[in-house]
Parts: sequence; structure tokens; C-alpha cells
Amino acid sequence: MTDETVTVESTRGTILLTANDLGSSFLFYDRKEDEELGVGEIERAILDGEITVDEIVAEFRGILEVSVEHAREASDIGSGPSGGCEPGEVIS
Repeated sequence: MTDETVTVESTRGTILLTANDLGSSFLFYDRKEDEELGVGEIERAILDGEITVDEIVAEFRGILEVSVEHAREASDIGSGPSGGCEPGEVIS
């Protein structure tokens, strides 16, 4: 997250705070009981050059872009903005 102070006064602020929580969960809380990818292993993989921050961000970006496009297409045919796309669902 940037140095910008984010408050929960708007949808934008709520989304940015949620993204911050997602980052904490991705790196720590979800790793606590993960036998395949434990606490600190993502950071270690980045430091060891096995994967880059940009590669991880690109993966998240792709999921967001596909989900938003799916929602746009669904709303164009009258299904509403959510369009029934499940969070994290990969649409090909």
C-alpha cells in the first residue's frame, strides 16, 4: 500500500483496505496452516529469484481484469453487474 492515507469513506477506500487485507492474508495468515506454502516461503522465493513481485502482481491483475470483463459482459446482457462470476474464477 502507498503512503497515502486511506479511509473507509468511499467504495475506493474500502476496496484499497480490502486489498491491503488480501496482501496480509496472502503472505501470512493463509500460510500459517498451509503445508504446501508456509509462512515466509513467498518472501523467500522472491528473495531467491524463483519468482518476482511483478509476476505475482501480474497474476492478480489478470484475475481482476478477466473478472471485470466477465461482469461487464454479463451486465450488457441484463444479468446485472455481478453476472454470476465467482470470486477468483478463471474464465477462458
